[in-house]
Amino acid sequence: MRAVFFLFVLMLSGQAFAQLQVTVEPRLGYGTYAMGDMKLVQSDYRRNVGVWAKATDEFPAYFQRGLLVSLHLTEQNRISLLFEQGSTGGRLAYEDYSGSLRLDQLLRYTSFGGILGREHRLNGISLMYGLESTVILSSFRMELSMQVDGDSYTNSEDFKAVGLGAKPMLAIGYHYKRFLPRLSIGYLINHSQKPFHLKNDELSVLMLQNQELAPDWSGLRLTLSLGYTIGGKREEQVLPAAN
Repeated sequence: MRAVFFLFVLMLSGQAFAQLQVTVEPRLGYGTYAMGDMKLVQSDYRRNVGVWAKATDEFPAYFQRGLLVSLHLTEQNRISLLFEQGSTGGRLAYEDYSGSLRLDQLLRYTSFGGILGREHRLNGISLMYGLESTVILSSFRMELSMQVDGDSYTNSEDFKAVGLGAKPMLAIGYHYKRFLPRLSIGYLINHSQKPFHLKNDELSVLMLQNQELAPDWSGLRLTLSLGYTIGGKREEQVLPAAN
């Protein structure tokens, strides 16, 4: 009797797995970043360095890459797992006959989380909207390089920070067999952000003028992805009736 029950459960689970649909989407995007505190550090150093250093990079928009795995709960509802990485940075530079100076602020993030979304289809066209929620792990390296009369000096510090992100998004795509090329747009709000601290000392917080300094990855996001759907019931081929 137990063997029959086990076989029945196995058959049901096999049928459920056969109906399961999962879409895997590698993604490449482009985003802007607010970085108010990091711009403050750059401008403060520029004022106090003693030479007319030029800001050659001021935390510009840059590419990000990631992976999205979506489970089709129903014909329209989706729940997804997301992994993403991105970077930006700032640079001050000065050079004359006596030497040179360079300050680099290198920022990177790794985020992971999920998306709750709803998809509508019309003649192969896919329209999806949803809300992305992520944990954002930030790293920050500040490097100072100086060369004066042939003598060189280099120093660097590494910092870490943790925050959260929320991004309303809208995507349009086209279903071709099991493939889904898609373009999405959204605005990331970086909230509940902790300040930067030394990599190996959480109590040593990065500060400027009694203000704790933190990353701000908030900004516009434009993402292109190519999805491939695995599983689900295939359409059965209808054969002509015999005469």
